Amino acid sequence: MNNIRQNTPTIPIKQIPSKKFIPLVVGTPDSDLKIPAKLFEEQKIQNFIQDVLAHFENIKDKNAVLYAIRLCKTNQYINEKNRAELLSLTSSTKFHDVDLCLNLETEVKCSIEKISGSRITNADSLISHLISVEKYISADKIFALEFYAKGGRKIIIDFIQECEKSSDSKKWSMLYHLYKIFILFIKNWSLFTWDTSETELNLLKSTCEILNESTKDSKKEIIPDFLVLLYLQNLNDVMLNCISARELILKEIKFHDILFLIQRSEIQIKEALLIFLNSCFLKGDTNFRKNLNSILSQPLANSLLREASLSENNFERIFKNFALLQKNILDIEFSIRIRTPVDKVHFTRIEEICKMVFDPSLVNSTEKTLTDDEKLSRLGFMNIKNPIHDFDQTPPGILALDFLEYFTKNKIFKSVVQNFVNERSVKNLEYMFPFAKASIYIIKHLIEILKIGKNEIDQKTEILFILFIISPDGIFDFFGKILWLFYRLWIEMKAQSLDFERALNALKDSLYIILTDLNKFEKRNGQGYSSIIKKKLSDLNNLVDTWKYDLIKKGKSRYDKSGLEPIKELEIILTNEVIENLRPKRLKALCKGETFEKSNLKDKKTKQKQFWSLSPDYKTFNISEFENLQSTEVKTATQIEVEFIKDIKKDEPRKQMFSFQIVCLRMDEIGEETIILSNQSETIIDAWFDGLSILINPKPTTSITCFVECLIDVRLLDINTLGIEIPQKIPEIPTLPADFDFNIKNE
Repeated sequence: MNNIRQNTPTIPIKQIPSKKFIPLVVGTPDSDLKIPAKLFEEQKIQNFIQDVLAHFENIKDKNAVLYAIRLCKTNQYINEKNRAELLSLTSSTKFHDVDLCLNLETEVKCSIEKISGSRITNADSLISHLISVEKYISADKIFALEFYAKGGRKIIIDFIQECEKSSDSKKWSMLYHLYKIFILFIKNWSLFTWDTSETELNLLKSTCEILNESTKDSKKEIIPDFLVLLYLQNLNDVMLNCISARELILKEIKFHDILFLIQRSEIQIKEALLIFLNSCFLKGDTNFRKNLNSILSQPLANSLLREASLSENNFERIFKNFALLQKNILDIEFSIRIRTPVDKVHFTRIEEICKMVFDPSLVNSTEKTLTDDEKLSRLGFMNIKNPIHDFDQTPPGILALDFLEYFTKNKIFKSVVQNFVNERSVKNLEYMFPFAKASIYIIKHLIEILKIGKNEIDQKTEILFILFIISPDGIFDFFGKILWLFYRLWIEMKAQSLDFERALNALKDSLYIILTDLNKFEKRNGQGYSSIIKKKLSDLNNLVDTWKYDLIKKGKSRYDKSGLEPIKELEIILTNEVIENLRPKRLKALCKGETFEKSNLKDKKTKQKQFWSLSPDYKTFNISEFENLQSTEVKTATQIEVEFIKDIKKDEPRKQMFSFQIVCLRMDEIGEETIILSNQSETIIDAWFDGLSILINPKPTTSITCFVECLIDVRLLDINTLGIEIPQKIPEIPTLPADFDFNIKNE
């Protein structure tokens, strides 16, 4: 070093940057061996495979051209085009599990050979190969296309036909996996349709035959639930998407038989059957819908549906489908009747009603005998000379006459009718309740709110359709209770014939308030949805039976003024005030942090103990994960950006645990993940749910809306007491005068 002259320039040493890589854990489908490996950014996948092959002694052929790598999570093949997309890492994904397997072409060829070389008699081997192929076809379109092109469709069809003739005990499992692959070809990748050829239609026909057979006593225990569910779900898809095949289903399915599937213990079968029946109503022609309605309206079918609707295992979607089915049945049953006017042929029915109501055995012998006109008048007919004209309005048409007959014949309501027409019950005939007129207007109003004959269902009236299907007395029994409610309101109001419109509006107000209260949010306190529905139905009956006229005044402030612009403006102002006052308190609770049990929507059994807290800048959630549920030692710490939280949902409480879901966006191939956070304290869950709602989507939650309604009621107390009328629109501010020189004249 001493020999180097002074001021000799030095040669700079070039810094070599470390190569970027993606950490992988490589395994094979046939071995438990897993080895860590690095896929460098500029490394060809084929070269990576060549390097990895040397570590797997179980693979004899080391020719890298024969192999590929496949992502374990999604079964997708990784190539040069999709490697960046599939193998991107996130804060939660530290490495990827991949399988070293045969390349696509070789894999398909191998799968074809394995399946075609299998025999029905060796069911376990065939099922194993089918499951493997089903997994790849569902995830990879290229694999599905290649398998289809290599004759996979024909092989599957041949096996289906052979299986259906077989008497092997595992034929149903084989059929399940064969049809699963066939359905994936159609549903996932649209390689063909169910009406492409006679072959597909024949397969669909055999599906219908098996479903028809599955309800017979000799086959109930043999044909398994999983196959019945797959067939029902497939038939529903076909009904909605394939016209030619739809006609075959409507022709081949024996609806008398498959209705008994609702007795199966598997709750998903019940749901799938209801969805299928509703699809048939939606897509079938008029004649078919009438025939299906006649089947479902029979006493046995009614009994089956009612028994199934009372099950404790039913969940929310089941009841929604029950409600829609009942709506479809009533649409067919009533749509013609409400448009059919009463003619002279039906006059004898009106005479029969008069005879039943004014039965001499039920009328006091001291009262004078009434003429026919007086009877019609007391019954509340508007056209005494020709009462048929009372039913000219369509709706309700002949349905109103049907209801009058039902009401006067029904044992429960027969004595009620006597109150309507009993002269001693009122001081003046002007105060007598107009039974016939009231019935006609009630039916007309109920048809409107139930949207009978319209292809839609109002969420608020779903509870009524569930009542109609659960109640053995059905819809006319409910109509009868509403008429009895109308009569009680009439008496309480001391209404006269001139007050009919006012009394009818009071009834409409009552129904609106009752339905609004029934559909309000309620804490479920660990109850199943079936118990909640039964309680709501009980509440509905109790409200109708005990409703008083005074309750309308208390309830009207909650909705009667809601459409007025001043009230809307007040609601917006109060809502913003409540959110602004609540925001710092809720966010403070989030920053303080809380311990939860964390699980995943796809794997609810695996639970982890985590501590969540919000950063002071409200941008990040800091998450500390513990070793296990009992541990107090933190294992790992991660973060979730608030901007990545897409949505939050409240869960039903289960086993004294309260929870909510957080839907998060992820920057990997999963795309979206649903996290479930649980805690034994309902107060903590409510506070966090409100806080998250305010943080990611500052709109009023249900509890905030209820609180605002109470505040509006308080603000309007004086206005309601003084009887001040609120204007429909906000009055305009008057313009300023041209000048302020006022002349006051003394007179």
